[in-house]
Amino acid sequence: SSADADAEVVAVIYQTFKNLGVNKFLIRINNRKILAGLPAFAGFAEKKLTEVLRIIDKKEKIGETSVKKELTKLVKAKSCGKIMEFLEIAGDTKAKILKARELFRGNKQAEEGINELIEIARTLNAYGVDQKNWEIDFSTARGLEYYTGPVFETELTDAKELGSVASGGRYDNLMVPFTGQKIPTTGGSIGVDRLFSALEKLGLIKKKGTAGK
Repeated sequence: SSADADAEVVAVIYQTFKNLGVNKFLIRINNRKILAGLPAFAGFAEKKLTEVLRIIDKKEKIGETSVKKELTKLVKAKSCGKIMEFLEIAGDTKAKILKARELFRGNKQAEEGINELIEIARTLNAYGVDQKNWEIDFSTARGLEYYTGPVFETELTDAKELGSVASGGRYDNLMVPFTGQKIPTTGGSIGVDRLFSALEKLGLIKKKGTAGK
């Protein structure tokens, strides 16, 4: 249940790419608990959160202007402004954490998510995971509803058009329907087909012919 476990998964993904000879990649980390605090922070109905997150998660692809345009169709202008204020948080890890704490002060669920990000950052630094290969990105949402805490996505800097090549997060409630109890669970996976396409494009692997075999 510790955030150390989430950090360990991220560290394994990091080391996997390093072992493959891929150095230009970025692991973007967020926490669904912070995103779950958006309705209270921005003043919109809880039932709209899923759609809001769907729009937020497209920020990397469509840009802030398009995100704002889509949000104005879903929530009031004041709420949209608050959401954009959150998404525009910038700076290094410390600066982002301090600004998020300021915005969500008194929002218990969001504060819990922020504290988990702090623990993940500390652990990644302790593991020696290079800061140039990971960052906190509050627009990273992950579309699947079963995520309950930290989430992450990985993109290759020189092959961004392929999207995320590794992703994951925490999903503590996933086993409840099968076991009747909450079991702390976190993990990640690599999109093998997408990764191989990227490795081929980057010249890190080459296809071999199979004629006559």
